[in-house]
Amino acid sequence: MSVTMTLVEMEEDFTDLTIPADYIKFYGDPLSLVAGLDSAPTQWKGKGKAVGPSVDDEPPVTVEEEVDWTKYNPPAALHTTPNFHDDVLVHIIKTSIDRLQARNAAEHRKREEEEEQRKMSSVPTTPDSEEDAAAKEPYLPIIIPTDDPQPVSISEVQAHLDEAEKEDLENLFSHDTPVSRTPFDLDSKPKKSRKFKLAHLLKRLADRDSGTPPVRDSSKNEEPSSSSEITIKHEEPPLPPTPPEEVECVSCLDDFPQSALVKITCHSYCTPCFHRLITTACQNEQQWPPKCCLNTIPEETTLAHIPADLQKTFRRRAEEWAQPAPDRIYCSRPTCSRFIPTRRVDHATRTARCSHRSHPPTCTLCRGPAHPTAEACPSDRDAALTEALAADAGWMHCGACHALVEHREACQHMTCRCGHEFCYVCALPWQTCGCTMDSLAEKLAAAAARVEARLLREAEEEEAVRMVEEFEREERLKQELLRAEAERAEAEQRAEREAIRQSEVKDRFEKLRRQMGDLRELQDVLVGWQHDREVEVLKADGAAEEEALKERQLRERQEYDQTARDKIQVQELSFKRDYASRVAQERDVEAKYMLELQVFYEGRVEGAKMVGDAMTLFRRQMDKGWRAWSQWRDGEMAAYQARIDEERTIQEEGLCSVKARLEDRLAEQAREATRRTAAEMKWAEEVWREREAMMVELEREELDDGETGSWYSFRDAEEELPEEAEASGSGSESASAAIPA
Repeated sequence: MSVTMTLVEMEEDFTDLTIPADYIKFYGDPLSLVAGLDSAPTQWKGKGKAVGPSVDDEPPVTVEEEVDWTKYNPPAALHTTPNFHDDVLVHIIKTSIDRLQARNAAEHRKREEEEEQRKMSSVPTTPDSEEDAAAKEPYLPIIIPTDDPQPVSISEVQAHLDEAEKEDLENLFSHDTPVSRTPFDLDSKPKKSRKFKLAHLLKRLADRDSGTPPVRDSSKNEEPSSSSEITIKHEEPPLPPTPPEEVECVSCLDDFPQSALVKITCHSYCTPCFHRLITTACQNEQQWPPKCCLNTIPEETTLAHIPADLQKTFRRRAEEWAQPAPDRIYCSRPTCSRFIPTRRVDHATRTARCSHRSHPPTCTLCRGPAHPTAEACPSDRDAALTEALAADAGWMHCGACHALVEHREACQHMTCRCGHEFCYVCALPWQTCGCTMDSLAEKLAAAAARVEARLLREAEEEEAVRMVEEFEREERLKQELLRAEAERAEAEQRAEREAIRQSEVKDRFEKLRRQMGDLRELQDVLVGWQHDREVEVLKADGAAEEEALKERQLRERQEYDQTARDKIQVQELSFKRDYASRVAQERDVEAKYMLELQVFYEGRVEGAKMVGDAMTLFRRQMDKGWRAWSQWRDGEMAAYQARIDEERTIQEEGLCSVKARLEDRLAEQAREATRRTAAEMKWAEEVWREREAMMVELEREELDDGETGSWYSFRDAEEELPEEAEASGSGSESASAAIPA
């Protein structure tokens, strides 16, 4: 320290310090070692940070904007129904919220669709590009005059334009140049070349100057001028033959020329497949008539594309299957069984004959072989009834034609229409029997007795039927009277029950309204308690978070302060060690330098004085370096302290930012809680309005629907079932007693 104080005292002469050149040349500069101990100049680094707004300026939590309550869920308290077990009330409580949510969802979708349509309709219709906009503008010719215009004769212009027109026409009618046309060019007129317009204008000017009438356009004149005609000959090259178009057969899926296919309404068939289709249809009635995709194939198309033998089969099947199955007649011979067409049926004799003349005729009634003339078909019900009537009346059959003959008067000698004479008593040929008039009288008396007995039997049957019908009519009348009386009594009972039911419904719904009022008060209290509870929980959670943040930030500040103090102590200790090292090094350098000076000035005159002066200068130089190092050390410590203070400021800003974010979040939670409270209160109001409307609607339905569809109809029916059973039992006994057996 004494050396240091000496150096400080000699500070005023420090700037004049010079080292002998011969010493530096021989030993080197000793101050370079000291200068190497100094560090670089101090660099002050600062970092500007924006200070956040003060938390004290936060506005109070208020929600003044209109809250869209449909975006929030209804409060849970609206679902609770403690100690309420009525079915109607529970149904209204559960359904009202669902109906309100469905209505809100429908309104949201409607608003979104309207907004989307509004956006689509508000899109401006502008041209796609500048070229499209420019294309819509009318064409205006631009004439650029030359500096030295040369006179041009009309003939030269006309010749030039004629060549240009000819080239344009050749290009227009040339087949070598492909011309692309859009679908929109089909009905539009082709655009005329501007060159033609200019040529037409120059022609008119030339004709006007020459005094000749203008030549009209040949396209607009019925008789074109010969001077304006242009004949263009163009030989088209022969086109290569086009292959025939092939179409796929819908059955075998092979490709055939279109001319080799049978075209139906929907598809096409090759000839073998079409023959197979018609043959299959002729073999199975379920597939008749021939169809394709449920479309009947016309008969003309079928006959035009099938061979002759298949045509015969097709016509026979068409004639056979055109008649209903019960009306068809087939040959009675088992080995034939061929269909007999209508033209071969004899309705007079009720027989039908097959195309084979050797086959016996067929009976049209029993479908068996035809019966002999004297016999009737067993299946002929009319003939059987006629035979029964003839047997009762005593009519006889002619022995020749088997016709029935009735006896009116005269003797037993009968002559049939066919000329056959026979006895009416025994039916033998006339004059071959011994019957008399008495035999005829007995036969006629027996026939009259049978007819009288039959008429008496029929009269008795008619009387019995009449009595049964009269009894049934009286029974129906009694039943109608009883039914009318029962309906009247039932109507009176129904009206009485309906009046009682409506009174009960009104009383019941009045009771439900009182219960709903109690439930509304309870749910309003629950909703308010829930809101208060949420506010308390929100405040408690916010206070807890703020307290936790305060403690955490306090702990972080303390930790950082301790860390900063430790860093400063470490830095100061580092500088102290550096100072001690420098002091030791300076002393070594000073000792070595002293020794070198003594050796260097040894034996010289005033060597000791020169050594003292040199050491004085050296100590001044050393003192200057020490002061520079001290200044650098103080600057480094100040910069280090500034960095620590800056980090502390940054940390404090971060802590303040965290605190501000927490306060903002808590404030937003409070505002959201306020909005949710307002929305839930609106929910409660709308839900209760919906419940009141549902209550009115249900009461109206109860009063209008009667016993059908009532909420309490099954319960009332079960309660009234025993009484109605007893009443119906007594009524049925009285009714059964009133009805005669």
